[in-house]
Amino acid sequence: MIEWGCTFVRRSDGRASEDLAEVYSWCTDPEREKCSGFFARYPRGKGIGDLTPFAGIASGPGPVRPVPAAGNGGIGECLLRTLGRPHEAHVAVSGGIDCWLLAAMLLRAGVRVHAWTLRTGIAGYCEYDQARRMGRALGVPVECTDASYRDFPDALPDFTAAVQFPVYNLHPVSKLLLARAFIKQGITEVITGDGADQVARHDQECDLLPLTLSAFRSQGVRVNAPFLDPAVQACFPTRDPDKSRVRALALALGVPAVPKRSTMFPDVPGCLEHSFRLLEAHLEARTLCAESRA
Repeated sequence: MIEWGCTFVRRSDGRASEDLAEVYSWCTDPEREKCSGFFARYPRGKGIGDLTPFAGIASGPGPVRPVPAAGNGGIGECLLRTLGRPHEAHVAVSGGIDCWLLAAMLLRAGVRVHAWTLRTGIAGYCEYDQARRMGRALGVPVECTDASYRDFPDALPDFTAAVQFPVYNLHPVSKLLLARAFIKQGITEVITGDGADQVARHDQECDLLPLTLSAFRSQGVRVNAPFLDPAVQACFPTRDPDKSRVRALALALGVPAVPKRSTMFPDVPGCLEHSFRLLEAHLEARTLCAESRA
Protein backbone atom coordinates (compact mmCIF):
# COMPACT_ATOMS: atom_id res chain seq x y z
CA MET A 1 0.00 0.00 0.00
CA ILE A 2 1.40 3.37 -1.00
CA GLU A 3 1.03 5.98 1.72
CA TRP A 4 0.66 9.29 -0.05
CA GLY A 5 1.67 12.54 1.65
CA CYS A 6 -0.30 15.72 1.14
CA THR A 7 1.00 18.72 -0.66
CA PHE A 8 3.51 20.57 1.44
CA VAL A 9 5.67 23.68 1.41
CA ARG A 10 9.06 23.94 3.07
CA ARG A 11 10.37 27.36 4.04
CA SER A 12 13.99 28.43 4.04
CA ASP A 13 14.06 28.47 7.87
CA GLY A 14 13.36 24.72 7.87
CA ARG A 15 9.75 24.83 9.05
CA ALA A 16 7.53 22.52 7.07
CA SER A 17 3.99 21.29 7.11
CA GLU A 18 1.65 19.10 5.08
CA ASP A 19 -1.03 21.75 5.63
CA LEU A 20 -0.54 24.61 3.20
CA ALA A 21 -2.94 26.80 5.19
CA GLU A 22 -0.71 26.40 8.22
CA VAL A 23 2.37 27.32 6.21
CA TYR A 24 0.54 30.30 4.77
CA SER A 25 -0.24 31.48 8.30
CA TRP A 26 3.48 31.54 9.10
CA CYS A 27 4.31 33.70 6.12
CA THR A 28 5.13 37.37 6.10
CA ASP A 29 3.70 39.43 3.23
CA PRO A 30 6.86 39.05 1.09
CA GLU A 31 6.77 35.29 1.67
CA ARG A 32 3.13 35.20 0.61
CA GLU A 33 4.14 36.87 -2.64
CA LYS A 34 6.54 33.98 -3.11
CA CYS A 35 3.73 31.52 -2.43
CA SER A 36 1.63 33.26 -5.08
CA GLY A 37 4.44 32.78 -7.58
CA PHE A 38 4.55 29.11 -6.63
CA PHE A 39 0.83 28.68 -7.31
CA ALA A 40 1.21 30.39 -10.67
CA ARG A 41 3.95 27.96 -11.69
CA TYR A 42 2.16 24.87 -10.39
CA PRO A 43 0.41 23.96 -13.68
CA ARG A 44 3.84 23.39 -15.20
CA GLY A 45 4.72 21.02 -12.37
CA LYS A 46 7.43 23.25 -10.93
CA GLY A 47 8.05 24.89 -7.59
CA ILE A 48 10.09 27.98 -6.78
CA GLY A 49 13.39 27.72 -4.93
CA ASP A 50 12.85 25.70 -1.78
CA LEU A 51 9.07 25.52 -2.20
CA THR A 52 8.35 21.89 -2.98
CA PRO A 53 5.09 21.05 -4.77
CA PHE A 54 4.62 17.41 -3.81
CA ALA A 55 5.28 15.02 -0.98
CA GLY A 56 4.65 11.34 -1.38
CA ILE A 57 6.63 10.67 -4.53
CA ALA A 58 9.81 9.45 -2.93
CA SER A 59 12.17 11.38 -5.19
CA GLY A 60 10.69 14.81 -4.46
CA PRO A 61 8.78 17.49 -6.35
CA GLY A 62 6.83 15.69 -8.99
CA PRO A 63 9.23 13.23 -10.65
CA VAL A 64 8.92 9.48 -10.45
CA ARG A 65 12.34 7.89 -10.92
CA PRO A 66 12.76 4.12 -11.19
CA VAL A 67 14.93 2.53 -8.55
CA PRO A 68 17.75 0.20 -9.66
CA ALA A 69 16.58 -3.25 -10.61
CA ALA A 70 17.22 -5.83 -7.93
CA GLY A 71 16.44 -9.10 -9.69
CA ASN A 72 13.00 -9.25 -8.15
CA GLY A 73 11.09 -10.72 -11.08
CA GLY A 74 9.22 -9.36 -14.08
CA ILE A 75 6.54 -6.71 -14.07
CA GLY A 76 3.74 -9.27 -13.78
CA GLU A 77 5.24 -10.90 -10.70
CA CYS A 78 5.93 -7.54 -9.08
CA LEU A 79 2.43 -6.22 -9.75
CA LEU A 80 0.87 -9.41 -8.40
CA ARG A 81 2.89 -9.19 -5.18
CA THR A 82 1.78 -5.59 -4.73
CA LEU A 83 -1.86 -6.42 -5.43
CA GLY A 84 -1.92 -9.38 -3.07
CA ARG A 85 -4.81 -11.86 -3.14
CA PRO A 86 -7.77 -10.34 -1.32
CA HIS A 87 -11.15 -12.07 -1.38
CA GLU A 88 -12.56 -9.17 -3.39
CA ALA A 89 -11.21 -5.91 -4.78
CA HIS A 90 -12.63 -2.60 -5.96
CA VAL A 91 -10.84 -1.18 -9.00
CA ALA A 92 -11.29 2.34 -10.31
CA VAL A 93 -11.38 1.96 -14.10
CA SER A 94 -11.37 4.12 -17.20
CA GLY A 95 -11.08 3.31 -20.89
CA GLY A 96 -7.32 2.69 -20.65
CA ILE A 97 -5.34 -0.52 -20.24
CA ASP A 98 -3.48 0.12 -16.96
CA CYS A 99 -6.45 -0.31 -14.62
CA TRP A 100 -7.82 -3.20 -16.69
CA LEU A 101 -4.50 -5.02 -16.57
CA LEU A 102 -4.73 -4.94 -12.78
CA ALA A 103 -8.34 -6.14 -12.92
CA ALA A 104 -7.32 -9.00 -15.22
CA MET A 105 -4.48 -10.03 -12.91
CA LEU A 106 -6.81 -10.07 -9.93
CA LEU A 107 -9.32 -12.18 -11.86
CA ARG A 108 -6.58 -14.64 -12.83
CA ALA A 109 -5.70 -14.89 -9.12
CA GLY A 110 -9.29 -15.82 -8.26
CA VAL A 111 -10.23 -12.46 -6.75
CA ARG A 112 -13.77 -11.14 -7.09
CA VAL A 113 -13.38 -7.83 -8.94
CA HIS A 114 -15.71 -4.83 -8.79
CA ALA A 115 -14.98 -2.21 -11.47
CA TRP A 116 -16.10 1.38 -10.91
CA THR A 117 -16.09 4.44 -13.13
CA LEU A 118 -17.61 7.91 -13.41
CA ARG A 119 -20.30 8.40 -16.06
CA THR A 120 -20.76 12.01 -17.17
CA GLY A 121 -22.23 11.72 -20.65
CA ILE A 122 -20.02 14.64 -21.72
CA ALA A 123 -19.14 14.21 -25.39
CA GLY A 124 -15.45 13.63 -25.98
CA TYR A 125 -14.77 13.28 -22.25
CA CYS A 126 -16.87 10.46 -20.80
CA GLU A 127 -15.11 7.07 -20.93
CA TYR A 128 -18.00 4.97 -19.63
CA ASP A 129 -18.80 3.27 -22.96
CA GLN A 130 -15.16 2.35 -23.53
CA ALA A 131 -14.82 1.09 -19.95
CA ARG A 132 -17.93 -1.03 -20.38
CA ARG A 133 -16.49 -2.60 -23.56
CA MET A 134 -13.28 -3.40 -21.72
CA GLY A 135 -15.26 -4.92 -18.88
CA ARG A 136 -17.31 -7.10 -21.23
CA ALA A 137 -14.12 -8.45 -22.78
CA LEU A 138 -12.96 -9.61 -19.35
CA GLY A 139 -16.34 -10.58 -17.95
CA VAL A 140 -16.33 -7.81 -15.34
CA PRO A 141 -19.50 -5.69 -15.01
CA VAL A 142 -18.75 -1.98 -14.73
CA GLU A 143 -20.62 -0.16 -12.00
CA CYS A 144 -20.89 3.58 -12.48
CA THR A 145 -21.67 6.70 -10.54
CA ASP A 146 -23.25 9.55 -12.46
CA ALA A 147 -22.00 13.13 -12.46
CA SER A 148 -23.26 16.04 -14.55
CA TYR A 149 -21.25 18.79 -16.18
CA ARG A 150 -22.40 21.14 -13.42
CA ASP A 151 -21.12 18.83 -10.67
CA PHE A 152 -17.52 19.62 -11.61
CA PRO A 153 -17.48 23.40 -11.02
CA ASP A 154 -19.81 22.92 -8.04
CA ALA A 155 -17.27 20.58 -6.40
CA LEU A 156 -14.27 22.77 -7.23
CA PRO A 157 -14.25 24.68 -3.90
CA ASP A 158 -14.19 21.42 -1.92
CA PHE A 159 -11.59 19.94 -4.24
CA THR A 160 -9.34 23.00 -3.95
CA ALA A 161 -9.56 22.93 -0.16
CA ALA A 162 -8.83 19.20 -0.12
CA VAL A 163 -5.75 19.21 -2.36
CA GLN A 164 -4.61 22.77 -1.52
CA PHE A 165 -3.69 23.60 -5.10
CA PRO A 166 -5.30 25.47 -7.98
CA VAL A 167 -6.08 23.58 -11.18
CA TYR A 168 -6.14 24.70 -14.79
CA ASN A 169 -8.61 22.01 -15.92
CA LEU A 170 -11.55 20.44 -14.07
CA HIS A 171 -10.63 16.82 -14.87
CA PRO A 172 -8.96 16.20 -11.45
CA VAL A 173 -12.27 17.08 -9.78
CA SER A 174 -13.59 13.78 -11.16
CA LYS A 175 -11.37 12.04 -8.61
CA LEU A 176 -13.13 13.77 -5.74
CA LEU A 177 -16.55 12.93 -7.19
CA LEU A 178 -15.57 9.28 -7.57
CA ALA A 179 -14.11 9.14 -4.06
CA ARG A 180 -17.35 10.52 -2.63
CA ALA A 181 -19.27 7.81 -4.47
CA PHE A 182 -17.00 5.13 -2.99
CA ILE A 183 -17.59 6.35 0.53
CA LYS A 184 -21.36 6.36 -0.02
CA GLN A 185 -21.04 2.70 -1.03
CA GLY A 186 -18.98 1.95 2.08
CA ILE A 187 -15.82 1.36 0.02
CA THR A 188 -12.70 2.59 1.80
CA GLU A 189 -9.93 0.99 -0.28
CA VAL A 190 -9.52 1.19 -4.05
CA ILE A 191 -6.98 -0.12 -6.56
CA THR A 192 -5.99 2.19 -9.41
CA GLY A 193 -3.70 2.10 -12.42
CA ASP A 194 -2.48 5.61 -11.67
CA GLY A 195 1.23 6.18 -12.14
CA ALA A 196 1.85 3.71 -14.98
CA ASP A 197 2.47 6.43 -17.55
CA GLN A 198 4.74 8.46 -15.27
CA VAL A 199 6.81 5.45 -14.23
CA ALA A 200 7.19 4.09 -17.77
CA ARG A 201 8.17 7.48 -19.19
CA HIS A 202 10.47 8.38 -16.28
CA ASP A 203 8.51 11.61 -15.96
CA GLN A 204 10.27 14.44 -14.20
CA GLU A 205 7.11 16.52 -13.79
CA CYS A 206 3.56 15.48 -13.01
CA ASP A 207 0.48 17.15 -11.63
CA LEU A 208 -2.57 14.88 -11.84
CA LEU A 209 -1.03 12.00 -9.89
CA PRO A 210 -0.61 13.74 -6.50
CA LEU A 211 -3.96 15.51 -6.91
CA THR A 212 -5.70 12.20 -7.55
CA LEU A 213 -4.35 10.51 -4.45
CA SER A 214 -4.85 13.59 -2.26
CA ALA A 215 -8.47 13.85 -3.41
CA PHE A 216 -9.16 10.21 -2.54
CA ARG A 217 -7.43 10.54 0.81
CA SER A 218 -9.46 13.65 1.70
CA GLN A 219 -12.61 11.51 1.52
CA GLY A 220 -11.15 8.69 3.60
CA VAL A 221 -10.45 6.33 0.69
CA ARG A 222 -7.14 4.48 0.73
CA VAL A 223 -5.50 4.02 -2.66
CA ASN A 224 -3.41 1.07 -3.74
CA ALA A 225 -1.45 2.22 -6.81
CA PRO A 226 0.72 -0.81 -7.68
CA PHE A 227 2.65 0.98 -10.44
CA LEU A 228 4.17 3.26 -7.79
CA ASP A 229 5.61 0.36 -5.83
CA PRO A 230 9.45 0.52 -5.91
CA ALA A 231 9.71 -3.06 -7.16
CA VAL A 232 7.41 -2.27 -10.07
CA GLN A 233 9.32 0.92 -10.84
CA ALA A 234 12.47 -1.18 -10.98
CA CYS A 235 10.96 -3.03 -13.95
CA PHE A 236 11.45 0.12 -16.04
CA PRO A 237 15.24 0.70 -15.93
CA THR A 238 14.97 2.49 -19.28
CA ARG A 239 12.25 4.77 -20.61
CA ASP A 240 9.32 2.96 -22.20
CA PRO A 241 6.99 5.74 -23.44
CA ASP A 242 4.68 3.28 -25.21
CA LYS A 243 4.45 1.07 -22.10
CA SER A 244 5.37 -1.93 -24.26
CA ARG A 245 5.89 -4.16 -21.20
CA VAL A 246 2.49 -3.22 -19.82
CA ARG A 247 0.76 -3.64 -23.17
CA ALA A 248 2.35 -7.05 -23.79
CA LEU A 249 1.22 -8.33 -20.40
CA ALA A 250 -2.27 -6.88 -20.86
CA LEU A 251 -2.62 -8.52 -24.27
CA ALA A 252 -1.56 -11.88 -22.83
CA LEU A 253 -4.30 -11.58 -20.20
CA GLY A 254 -7.03 -10.74 -22.72
CA VAL A 255 -7.21 -6.99 -22.21
CA PRO A 256 -8.24 -5.33 -25.50
CA ALA A 257 -5.55 -3.16 -27.07
CA VAL A 258 -6.60 0.49 -27.09
CA PRO A 259 -4.56 3.60 -27.95
CA LYS A 260 -3.56 6.10 -25.29
CA ARG A 261 -6.13 8.89 -25.05
CA SER A 262 -5.68 12.24 -23.37
CA THR A 263 -8.49 12.99 -20.94
CA MET A 264 -9.30 16.65 -20.40
CA PHE A 265 -12.54 18.23 -19.22
CA PRO A 266 -14.00 20.68 -21.76
CA ASP A 267 -12.18 23.98 -21.43
CA VAL A 268 -13.63 26.38 -18.85
CA PRO A 269 -12.31 29.92 -19.43
CA GLY A 270 -10.65 31.36 -16.35
CA CYS A 271 -10.53 28.00 -14.54
CA LEU A 272 -7.03 28.52 -13.13
CA GLU A 273 -7.71 32.08 -11.99
CA HIS A 274 -10.96 31.05 -10.30
CA SER A 275 -9.30 28.05 -8.68
CA PHE A 276 -6.47 30.26 -7.46
CA ARG A 277 -8.95 32.68 -5.87
CA LEU A 278 -10.72 29.79 -4.15
CA LEU A 279 -7.43 28.58 -2.73
CA GLU A 280 -6.43 32.03 -1.50
CA ALA A 281 -9.82 32.39 0.19
CA HIS A 282 -9.35 29.01 1.84
CA LEU A 283 -5.90 29.96 3.08
CA GLU A 284 -6.96 33.40 4.27
CA ALA A 285 -9.87 31.90 6.20
CA ARG A 286 -7.41 29.84 8.24
CA THR A 287 -4.68 32.48 8.62
CA LEU A 288 -3.52 33.13 12.15
CA CYS A 289 -3.24 36.69 13.41
CA ALA A 290 0.18 38.39 13.43
CA GLU A 291 0.43 38.20 17.23
CA SER A 292 0.01 34.44 17.23
CA ARG A 293 2.77 34.10 14.65
CA ALA A 294 5.25 36.14 16.69
